[in-house]
Amino acid sequence: MNQIKKIIDEIKCGFDMFSETIGLIFNSIILLFAYIIGIGIASILAKIKGKQFLDTKISNMSISYWNDLKIKKSINDYHRQF
Repeated sequence: MNQIKKIIDEIKCGFDMFSETIGLIFNSIILLFAYIIGIGIASILAKIKGKQFLDTKISNMSISYWNDLKIKKSINDYHRQF
């Protein structure tokens, strides 16, 4: 009886390892396709239209990536907003 239980436990362990391996493979494939379809198509469309999502060019006037906001309100308008 002990040998049968041991054999069943080994079979169960084998099935668990097999299911984890298959799950890892299929999840990786599905995520790869989702990335290619979602991010890839958006990237291609952005390149066609010339859209840049991040402004990474440094102007000659400064050495920083920071841009001036050119806010027209005074600083007193922001005091005690809530």
